[in-house]
Amino acid sequence: PTNAADTNVVNARKVSFPVKVDLSSATIVLARNTETFTYNGAAQVPYYGVVVKVGETTIPASGYTVAYSNNVNGGTYAHATITGTGLYSGTKTVSNLFYINPKSITSYGISAEVSTGTLTTNPTVVVKDGSTVLTSADYEVDFSGNVATITGKGNYTGTITKTFTLVDKTIASATAASCISVITTAPA
Repeated sequence: PTNAADTNVVNARKVSFPVKVDLSSATIVLARNTETFTYNGAAQVPYYGVVVKVGETTIPASGYTVAYSNNVNGGTYAHATITGTGLYSGTKTVSNLFYINPKSITSYGISAEVSTGTLTTNPTVVVKDGSTVLTSADYEVDFSGNVATITGKGNYTGTITKTFTLVDKTIASATAASCISVITTAPA
């Protein structure tokens, strides 16, 4: 041995340690960009999941967890947050993963009922999505003559037009006895 350091090396071998990949700069997209989402009252998640990439490298699904938020209401974009696991570290949130379309107020399962109105009082309007009664946050009503125009807002979109009967309140509230009294007291 010509070098003292060479005499101390016994069974030297090269060992490599994996380096964690940071996902904080990852891109997150839907696995199938043809998926569409429409308001249904429940939290929505992509059926096919997401694809996560760092540069051109696709990260395996086992390398991260994903949590969705802001994924219920129509007219909003869902958020997704990925968090690295195993050989992957870091967190990334995307705030526009997919858009939730408002549900059409003319869709199957939506019904609108308009009661009888009077010349001075608008009728009562009840709009239901299945058995759920919608609130004023979901629609607005405009009256013109005997027509109610119901327009979706918030989680709903579209318009329904319903006609209703207008009744003269004085005739509608008259009793049989008051009608007979009027007839019998008429001048001769």
